[in-house]
Amino acid sequence: YSDFGEVMKKLEAKHEEDLIAEDGFEFLTPRDYCTWLSSVHYQRRNKGDPYWNNHIVGGYHRGEAFLGSVDMHGNTIQCNDYLVTGLAHYFCNVLLTNAGKPQTLSEQDAKKVLEDCFRVLFYRDCGMSDRI
Repeated sequence: YSDFGEVMKKLEAKHEEDLIAEDGFEFLTPRDYCTWLSSVHYQRRNKGDPYWNNHIVGGYHRGEAFLGSVDMHGNTIQCNDYLVTGLAHYFCNVLLTNAGKPQTLSEQDAKKVLEDCFRVLFYRDCGMSDRI
């Protein structure tokens, strides 16, 4: 949690720096913030003291949607449909991919897919008790 707080402070400082600059450059887009976060994580990884966080960055810029993820090593993934982190990255990607495009799913079908994902995660988490 402390790594997350430090990254958030850096992000806020970067945003303030961009506001104060008044150099005619447009504010950074979600894609730019994702790239910037990637380089921050990569720099810390090279020092041997990585931030132990995965971040999902999402937003709109000029009507274009962006959804990206940055892992603790500085690797980025971009996807417009969905992104998952942690154990869900390993166990739920297949379930979400097989469900189809999110735009075509009904609310009921989407809830069913999420329930299936959480069921699989529950079964795979060996540290849990037998109750939800």
